Amino acid sequence: MRAYDSQKEIDSQINAYIENYQFLTKKNLIKESEAELFKAKKISLLHERYEKLIEILKKEKALVRKKNPVAVSQMIEVHKEFEMIFGKMKCGSDYRYLNDLAFAYLHRDGKNMKVLEKNFKKILNDPLLKKENRAITFDAKLAYYQIYSAYYYATGRYPETLEMYDNIIKVMEDNPVLLKEYVKGYLIVLHNSADVCDYIEQEKGAKKYYNKINTFVNNSANNISSEIRQFIILSFGLSKIINLIEAGKYEAENPEIKQLGKDFLENVEHVILTNRITLMFQFTIYYFGCGDFNTSLKWLHMIINKDEELRSDIRIESKLIFLIIQLELKNYDLIDYAIMSTQRYLMKKEPLMGIEPTILGFIKKISNVKDSDKMKQLYIELKDSLERDKEIVNEYAFDYLSWVESKLQNKPFAEIKRKKYLKEKKM
Repeated sequence: MRAYDSQKEIDSQINAYIENYQFLTKKNLIKESEAELFKAKKISLLHERYEKLIEILKKEKALVRKKNPVAVSQMIEVHKEFEMIFGKMKCGSDYRYLNDLAFAYLHRDGKNMKVLEKNFKKILNDPLLKKENRAITFDAKLAYYQIYSAYYYATGRYPETLEMYDNIIKVMEDNPVLLKEYVKGYLIVLHNSADVCDYIEQEKGAKKYYNKINTFVNNSANNISSEIRQFIILSFGLSKIINLIEAGKYEAENPEIKQLGKDFLENVEHVILTNRITLMFQFTIYYFGCGDFNTSLKWLHMIINKDEELRSDIRIESKLIFLIIQLELKNYDLIDYAIMSTQRYLMKKEPLMGIEPTILGFIKKISNVKDSDKMKQLYIELKDSLERDKEIVNEYAFDYLSWVESKLQNKPFAEIKRKKYLKEKKM
């Protein structure tokens, strides 16, 4: 029963063989205990469990010493194996350190390209990153390509980024045994590759990676867990909807977004609350961009009507977007009450900050104005105010400036967003 259950975890299997070895050694069944140790070593090598291999080799050494006469050639062989394993452990550890360092710099200096370039160059000048063949373990190879992919992505070199992603995918696919343990990582790299293709508008490439994901997930032999399926729905779905929002590609009948919404609602109770609120909020913004204010409100109410206190930033911004939607729907009777309710809510949490007082003050004024010229003047004042605080405005999820510009130019919000996106891409 214990042996059957342990099949679920590689480490449990290795530990089971080691326990069997210890039991048999106590009974002085040396041949049988050696056989168990050999099984433990074989599976540890296959799965690159080098810490376990050190433990196993120590036990093997002890067994060799017990033999009469001592098997000298076997002792030499065990010592060589020790040296090889220590070398591989050091290799993996060194590459992993460089990888961790690269991503730490990326998170800390991501917005300061000069500093980021300088720190990345220090890492890329390390002898370990000069030649691929120095990475001799699975983990080391992944780290090598991850460092370069992070650097190329951060510096906007997308073809090189895709090349590095393809190298990561190949390393994983060339080792199906370890791929089973890295399923989530494998799917993330495939998805990141599709994301990059979407960004540089390589539809063929994006389709190739999405097809790979679907083929892998739907292959029963891969035994994809419900947890990973949920991860795919949320992480990949969230990324997809954010990309569409940033690119100004709003389409109310987009089948992928509709399916994502359906999958999410069917599994909502199994989703971590912070992720749940984040995805609801992105749906709100997406359908606002489509001009489908009723659907946008439906998602917004799911956030506003909950009592949970997580993600206060999203909950506060949801209140602001609620007011803007009411303005779009010309629900002027409701706006006055909603403003008072929002002010009470915000004052309970903390003093008004950021663009919150600006948006609240604007909506309060404009909801009581009927003259179109006065309305236009208020939008101009709001635009000026938001542009003065552009750095703060950019910290919010919703593009308030594009919305104001859409009102001033009398054009759809989606059109303004799309033009901005295309202009930024050319720069």
